[in-house]
Amino acid sequence: MDERCLAIVTKALEDRPGWPLVICGHSLGAGTGSLLGMRWRGKGLFPGFKVNAFATPPTVDCCVCLCVCVVCIHMYAYII
Repeated sequence: MDERCLAIVTKALEDRPGWPLVICGHSLGAGTGSLLGMRWRGKGLFPGFKVNAFATPPTVDCCVCLCVCVVCIHMYAYII
């Protein structure tokens, strides 16, 4: 999934210079977007991109969460 999405997103951003990258998802899509965002951020891809995830299922354990905090600047949780 990672490599296929990377190719699609890279092509889309090349075709639209100056557009920001925002990954959005709800529920299972939020979990997928969050994991993809963590992988890409860890690889240093797409500086400044954002992930908006709503009703994200638990997808990582405490150890992964601590590692992610090193590469993620802002993480917010909203309960409405």
